[in-house]
Amino acid sequence: MNELLLVLLLISDPSARPAADAVAQRITDQAGVQVRVVIGPDALAELKKHDVTDGDLTTQAAVGIALTNTDHKLAIVHLDREERGGNVVIHTTVWSLGHREQHVAIAGIPRRGAGETKPVEAKPVEAKPVDGKPVEAKTAEAKPAETAKPVNTSNDPLDSVGRGVIGILAPWLAAAGGTPAAAIEGRLAGLADKLEWKTILSLTDDVAKPSARQRYYRVLALVRSDRPADAEKAFQEFKAAQPTHVLLTALDDLLHPTPKAAGNTVGPDINNDPATDDGSNTLR
Repeated sequence: MNELLLVLLLISDPSARPAADAVAQRITDQAGVQVRVVIGPDALAELKKHDVTDGDLTTQAAVGIALTNTDHKLAIVHLDREERGGNVVIHTTVWSLGHREQHVAIAGIPRRGAGETKPVEAKPVEAKPVDGKPVEAKTAEAKPAETAKPVNTSNDPLDSVGRGVIGILAPWLAAAGGTPAAAIEGRLAGLADKLEWKTILSLTDDVAKPSARQRYYRVLALVRSDRPADAEKAFQEFKAAQPTHVLLTALDDLLHPTPKAAGNTVGPDINNDPATDDGSNTLR
């Protein structure tokens, strides 16, 4: 059985508590390992056992980095909620495995009147003579009431916060034996863009049933880590598991580049052959 992991969920004020509860539920549901999540004042009490305060973390990011680098079973999540420009904005900072990452989620506050109906009044149509003959005045038919479309109706970006945090914590959970597949899938491309090959290898190591994307990025990471033999082995395993997958072609070109065909050159390049250059193309 895996050791119990500890997540400290710190909140800036009570208004961030719903987001903290959503994050806690997401971690519990998707961790894949035993995790104890502590929220609010209880989290502050746990933090104090390390002789660290919430203020220490928010003013000096290095404190959380050092703390989670020392204790790999600990992760710290700080949620700060504010209302700005008609939107709810939640800033999330996560410390785990000696690293700090941030996430921002934004959702609109429903504007006053959104969803209300607006009746359209009937208006008379001006009667104009046609070919000199009078035309009876008519009244335009009243249109049915229109419903105003609500704009940005979500009250809180809770789902986005939950997905963001579980994505950031994916390497930490994977290192402890958990493999939240959805979280891993969502991070691979971004990690590749940042050249985080070691993290990709950690995330895709010992996965019972790896997906095609996990196999692809693992082979790519092995190649970029200068491990050609391991990359070839992982490629062959990918090929055996999903022989027709489109990602195999890209990996095949990477691992087995095709040399230029020997018969492509018809003859000597007369444009660069001194023996055939009469100097007529030289500007004088």
